Amino acid sequence: MSVFFLVSGISGLVIATMLERLDVRLVMGSGTVLAAISLSLIGRVDSIVELYLVYIAFGIGFSASGLLPATTLIARWFDNNRAKALSIASTGLSLGGVLLTPPCAALIEIHGLRATSPWMGAAYLVGVLPVCVLVLRSFPSDIGVDVAHSAGAAGTLGNTLSDALRQPYFWSLAIAYLFVMLAQVGGIAHQYGLVNERMEAGDAAYAIGVLPLFSIVGRLAGGMIIDTVSTWRFTLLMMVLQGFAMATMALASSVPILLVALAVFGVTVGNLLMLQPLLIAESFGIEHYSRIYSWANLLSMLGLASGPALMGFVYTIGASYQYPYLLAAGSGFLACFVFNLVAPRIR
Repeated sequence: MSVFFLVSGISGLVIATMLERLDVRLVMGSGTVLAAISLSLIGRVDSIVELYLVYIAFGIGFSASGLLPATTLIARWFDNNRAKALSIASTGLSLGGVLLTPPCAALIEIHGLRATSPWMGAAYLVGVLPVCVLVLRSFPSDIGVDVAHSAGAAGTLGNTLSDALRQPYFWSLAIAYLFVMLAQVGGIAHQYGLVNERMEAGDAAYAIGVLPLFSIVGRLAGGMIIDTVSTWRFTLLMMVLQGFAMATMALASSVPILLVALAVFGVTVGNLLMLQPLLIAESFGIEHYSRIYSWANLLSMLGLASGPALMGFVYTIGASYQYPYLLAAGSGFLACFVFNLVAPRIR
């Protein structure tokens, strides 16, 4: 999985350039086919080499058909209500986890991975490719729609990749999100172990649903709020809440406190995921959004790849989830500090 995230981030640098020069349907369509084939082959892996090759291909395909092109399209098509549009679009990530993961897990349990993976690949293909080809278009002008975009902060912060990479604010945002994603994905990956450590088996099964539920609710509520408040301040608030939620999960002495902490964590997960692309579009404009976002996303992927492994390593030392989640809380608060070092000129 670490290879998957790392390859997704690196390949995104190339895919971002393709999104600026090619029809989005060609980029997303090709990525969808590659991801579907890779997913269908996972059950037929017979060696370590094959395992890595399949996950490398899957990472490239996912990068070309996932968040990078999706957020690029949202940035291009929406100026007003961009946060609301992004919150609705990204809700599919959480809904997929709620609606698709349980039946996939059940099919694997009954029929095995070898028999199930081709059906998962087929579902990926059927679920994405028709919408991609029949509905999506690269720009509003492709169908004769004129969408006037405001300059935002692009006039002061620059809207080319080279200009963005010279801005301290870009690096404070990108590095802060490395720590955000380290804590977030690590916390999600180990929540099953945490609740099983603190709760009875029957209650733990229900507790697992708290985080994705509040992720959906929080993201939709955040999308309604962000358009009326400072995006920068709202992001800082979510980072602070994530740190406190992680610390509470580490130290929770009762089930109700743990459930509240999981709910708050879910709200931050839902919002922080959509806030990074929103901040980039707001601060650097949309002309070269895909390439600027791809560089920020690469650093986020380093956090994604390292978070679960690092927290797992800390767990093996202390044999308790208190220490890994305190580490995640520290990472969350460090993200707040880094993000607050360089504030954007437009808050």
